[in-house]
This record gives sequence, structure tokens and C-alpha cells, in this order.
Amino acid sequence: MRKINATCGRSFLQPDSNFYPGGAVRWMRYSIKLPKGRRLRVVIYTRISTDDQKQQSLEAQAAFCRQALPDIGLHESQFEVCIIEDDGISGEYTSRPGIDEVMLQIRKRRIDLLIVEDASRLYRIENACFQLVEVALEHASRVLCVRDRVDSAEDGIWGVRLHEAMQQHGKANEFTRYRIERTREDLWLCGAAVAKRKPGYLRTPSIPATVHEPASGPWFDEVDPDSSAIIIEAFQIVAAEATAAELARFLKSSGVVRQGKQERTDWTWKNVLPMIRDPLYRGHEEFRRTHSRRPWMGGKATVQKSDPDEVWHRDMQHLRIVSDHLWYSANDAIDKRRSTTNRRHGSEHPLFRIPRDSRSSVAGLLNDRA
Repeated sequence: MRKINATCGRSFLQPDSNFYPGGAVRWMRYSIKLPKGRRLRVVIYTRISTDDQKQQSLEAQAAFCRQALPDIGLHESQFEVCIIEDDGISGEYTSRPGIDEVMLQIRKRRIDLLIVEDASRLYRIENACFQLVEVALEHASRVLCVRDRVDSAEDGIWGVRLHEAMQQHGKANEFTRYRIERTREDLWLCGAAVAKRKPGYLRTPSIPATVHEPASGPWFDEVDPDSSAIIIEAFQIVAAEATAAELARFLKSSGVVRQGKQERTDWTWKNVLPMIRDPLYRGHEEFRRTHSRRPWMGGKATVQKSDPDEVWHRDMQHLRIVSDHLWYSANDAIDKRRSTTNRRHGSEHPLFRIPRDSRSSVAGLLNDRA
């Protein structure tokens, strides 16, 4: 446990024995001394990410934090609020547009009070959270993590509470990942859908919608009779040695939607071949061909190719659209166009983890120096 020096930034704090906050901040022990000649500058920071299981809206977080201000005893005429947000960005990223702006405003001494719903909104990495609070203390900013009961005004206590809070958030994430994994295993064994819906298929709920309740899962896939003929023709086009660009134009003109978070028809030569490579179209489904790995030094998890024994397989003949002969013919046509058969992938590639914007030819480097 790191030793925290939390004695800075106390000039605008006023311990008050008659301080009786309410609501979600009833645990606070220090009132806020208002600055002279101006209103208190309050920043509410909110964040949601695609990793969140409880997709609480940014507006709900902001409303929760805004309600804490009158509960502390502040009148609307005594403060001004600025809301800074990061929408759809994981807290494992230490650099994000919103949080970077918060840090910049702290260093410029433009924030008197920073309020978040809980510490995990700031970062998912404990060291990064501690660094932000320490910088805030050095620049006379007060940090309040309401649900975690973290108040940077409490010398020697806020560090312990922040550490405990980040540990709890980390455990909650681990339990959530475990429950998700168990749920996927159960769905996989019963033949339910576990991956994104593929082009050429329909996804139906096991419990239909009613007047009062929406449809719910488990969800099961079935062949879409309206688009199955188009999928067969797409495989025939590839087997006839058409280019990926020609296949993309065909799919785009046919109106077939591609997989993703939203249904889109923006087929390009870069995203058409994964559909031809997918064995689901010949009645065999694979899952977990890739997995995410979290770096030891923190940061966003990266996607890596799974070992063969870690890939899930199941026979789904009721989802077959093309014959084995057509599927292999199309994939053989793709293989024939490869310029090399011994490509290195992942960490074995010489350009592994080298940013693309830093890759340039020797001639380009010589021209720059000239």
C-alpha cells in the first residue's frame, strides 16, 4: 500500500462540526468553503464503456452527481457546473478525451470540486486514480467519489478508501466476466446464439414479446429464406475467382446486411472475405477463435488468436446454406490468390506493436532528413 501525502489543497476546506449533509453524501465530514468573489467551479465527470454490463446512461450519472450538490448544502447561486464525459471508452485507457480535459483543467486550477459517481468512472487502473487525486490535491482541487465515500479532504483516509473501492470494482469485474463466461457455455451447449448474427440468418427469441413485456432469450438462429439465395450466389462468385471488390459490390447492391453492433450494408473488399471463411455456412460453427488479453502494465485489452484447443466447435446442420463442395471451392479460390503461404502473425511478425503511422520506407526517411 503506497503512502499517500494528502495534506495539499486544504486551503478552501472548512471542517464544521455542524455540517449535516444528506442523501448519498451523508457520510461526508467536511463542508466546502466557498471562494471569495466568484462561484464554486464544479466539474461532473461521467463515463460509460462498451464493457459495462449495467449500461447506465451518462445523463443518469450526471443527474446523480448534480443531486449531491444541494445535499452538501450548496445553493444553485453558489456554484457553476461543467459536465465532461467520455462516451463508449473503457476506463482501462489512461488517456481519453474527457479525462484528459479534466486533468488539464485541474492543472490550470480551474476546478474547485470534481464529482464522480464512483472511482471506476475515472479509471479502471488504481495507480491512475491515485495520480489524478494527488494532482488535484497539489492544485487545490477537491475530488469526491460519491458511492465509494472517497473525499480527498480527509487526510490519511481517502487513500485507504480509494484503494478499497478500486479493489471492489476489480472483483466485481472479475465476477461479471465469470458469469458471462458461464452463461455463454450454457447457451453454447443448448444450441442458442452466442455470437453476433451473421448475414443470411434470422435470430428469434425463445420467449416471444407480449403486450407488456419485450421478447427475451435465449435467442436461436435460423436460415433467412429471403437472403439465403444471395449468400449462395456470393459463394459462387468467389468460387469463380471474382475479386473481393466485385463481391463487395454484389453484396452491397443486394441489400444483405453484415454483422456488427448495427446492421449495415457498407460492404468493402476488406470485410467480405470473413463471411466466405466462416464455416457456419456449411453447418459447422466455431466460437472463441480470438480472445482478449489484458496487458500486465495496464491499458486496454488486446485481441489475440486463440490456441486450437481453446476454440469451441459444434455441429449446426440446420444452419447450413451452402454445400461443402461450394464452401471449399470458394475458400480454395481465396487461397490461390495469396502471394505467400508462410505469413507470420501476432508477436512473431516483425512489425508487431509498431504503430502504423511510424512505418515508412527507407527512401521516405532519407527524404525527410534531406
